[in-house]
Amino acid sequence: MTNTANTETYEYLLEQYGPLLTIKHVAELMHTTPRVICRAINRNRQSFAVGLVSAKRKLGRRVYFEARRVADVIDEDREKSVLFIKSERKGNDNGNEKISIEI
Repeated sequence: MTNTANTETYEYLLEQYGPLLTIKHVAELMHTTPRVICRAINRNRQSFAVGLVSAKRKLGRRVYFEARRVADVIDEDREKSVLFIKSERKGNDNGNEKISIEI
């Protein structure tokens, strides 16, 4: 994933949830429901879902996610979703600005 050093995200996850997170914890972090997380993992199309698959660990019938890898997924997704806003002046004199957003 992104890096092996302890990030603020990883430290937060350890403090709040410990080294292993449940689907409920991951859903809470992503501001969604456990059902949405399960569907995303099963479909394996979104970048965060692919990362979560690699963080997934089964202990008996229960599914957990490694805090370090979840932190990497969050940090990586945060880096990708940073918006760069460029302001370009139009050719007219009325002061209107054209704003373009790049992802």
